[in-house]
Amino acid sequence: MKILVIGSTGGTGLEVLRQGIQRGHSITALARHPEKLQGIEGIGSIIKGDALNLDDVQRAVVGQDAVISVLGASGAARNTILAMDQSKVRRGVWLTAYPVAATKPWFLVKFSWLMFGKHYRELTVTERMVKSSDLDWTIVRPPRLTNGPRNGSVRVERNDNVSSGPYSISRADLAVVLLNCAESENDIRTGLSVTSLKDASKK
Repeated sequence: MKILVIGSTGGTGLEVLRQGIQRGHSITALARHPEKLQGIEGIGSIIKGDALNLDDVQRAVVGQDAVISVLGASGAARNTILAMDQSKVRRGVWLTAYPVAATKPWFLVKFSWLMFGKHYRELTVTERMVKSSDLDWTIVRPPRLTNGPRNGSVRVERNDNVSSGPYSISRADLAVVLLNCAESENDIRTGLSVTSLKDASKK
């Protein structure tokens, strides 16, 4: 597949790039600072640009089979949706955050909003725009992200809450979920809550 990754130079974006290349996909990275991608072999194309600039996003989206966006900015989401509509690219996967839709556990959700309310309000706008689009979208909502290794121990639930903790997931395991979504026609127009099945730190 040809997959565009928006937000490719962050921790999660880099994991998506590396794992996407390992899976044999042709990966395009849209990056404001392409120099941060030096040393990653196998990237199909690197486009210098800003997701907040519609022209840059349009250049990057053309010819793709799917788009994975790990940027939360609503402006980036708006540009991505417009560019995908114009280029007839249907499959899109957006990363937001667990507390945006979750209600349990209430203390975790409340504390997260107290700490990161401005960010979550932005993500809420992003989700609203994605859901209002005609695209084949999937929204992935993880809790706290860690830099732990990929261990494949992941719970994916098709509702706003996960049934139990731990309320964390490694970026490496999250990248697996994002790529699986992009590759599949399952879970279209669905929000997914994801977390680790067990605490990797106790291994």
